[in-house]
Amino acid sequence: AIITTDSIVNITTSTADGYATLANNGNDPNGTTGLCYSTSPNPTIADSTVQGYFYNTGGYSLGLYNLNPGTTYYVRAYATNIAGTAYGNEIQFTTATATLAAITTDSVINISAVTADGYATVSNNGNDPNTIIGFCYSTSANPTIADSTSYTYFYNTGSYTLNLSNLVPNTNYYARAYATNVAGTSYGNQIQFTTPQLSLPVVTTDSVMNITNTSAEGLGTLT
Repeated sequence: AIITTDSIVNITTSTADGYATLANNGNDPNGTTGLCYSTSPNPTIADSTVQGYFYNTGGYSLGLYNLNPGTTYYVRAYATNIAGTAYGNEIQFTTATATLAAITTDSVINISAVTADGYATVSNNGNDPNTIIGFCYSTSANPTIADSTSYTYFYNTGSYTLNLSNLVPNTNYYARAYATNVAGTSYGNQIQFTTPQLSLPVVTTDSVMNITNTSAEGLGTLT
């Protein structure tokens, strides 16, 4: 087979996209194409690989995952058919260096006696697409991820909201948004809020109607 390694693009701290072209499949339509990569030159299929099966001639792309940040990699496209394995030219690239994410705590609203909604914005994920974002909250100032948390995985830049649960009524809380990536954990500004006191509900009995020998309908209002 004849194959070329075209380019490596969309490089982050842990991922990249590789493009290659299979010009000739060696008359074997059941060949396997893919990318092999390593931190040493001239990688082979004995190294890390991503592959697509039974590919005919033409271009294709495959994602490289679980890379290390700030590391130089060597990549070659390959094509394996019944005659053996052919390799394309080698491309060298370096993954991005991770930095702490930039996050702000926007607001804590919809506060009930036991829950609240926290809003935050990630303006920079530190070049790590696998950033974990969330809220940490405590009855003490400057909460960290060692305190109560609410979180979500694999978020990129943008705004998000998370529910803060299991709160105690009539209690003062401190909340900070946080973002954890391969470089560490960064925190947003702190917001203070107080949950309201629980009280008995207020209800009125309005009427009893549609009365028969064995049933009736009761109407009430929860105010």
